Amino acid sequence: MNTILIVNNESLNIESSYQDESPSQSSFGGPWGNPELYSHLELPENVQLECAIAISDDNEIMIIEDEDKQVEYISKLRNDKLNQLRSQRDEKLKRVDQLINIAFLNSWTAGEKTELKNYRQALLDITESFKNDMSSCDNLDLDEMSWPEEPSEN
Repeated sequence: MNTILIVNNESLNIESSYQDESPSQSSFGGPWGNPELYSHLELPENVQLECAIAISDDNEIMIIEDEDKQVEYISKLRNDKLNQLRSQRDEKLKRVDQLINIAFLNSWTAGEKTELKNYRQALLDITESFKNDMSSCDNLDLDEMSWPEEPSEN
């Protein structure tokens, strides 16, 4: 199946999309079925739907990838992944904060408290490398994430 885009011939706005083997404009009623008003064009394989724009060249409408939209799309994907990482990290921080309360209520040794403090800081620092180089988010597999080792509870 291919992604087919419905493009307004005048404004060149991509108004909708559907999945089909090939453009099938004749199966549409209303304005979308009128070839004078709308074109049904196949999305090229190398173009992300979120980055596609329609352009007109000598009365032919084509779909291309907009570089600004592509940068915006990649940035959104990276930020989404970083937010997922933060969410998982925050759950671990909740747990470590519980341990810190236990540590200070029960008499943990200074070394154990330092280990706990270092673990908490390692959790806080885990997103820093990704913020400094957002392209590293592209290969981030949250299921395979290597987390700092949690200190054992005494």
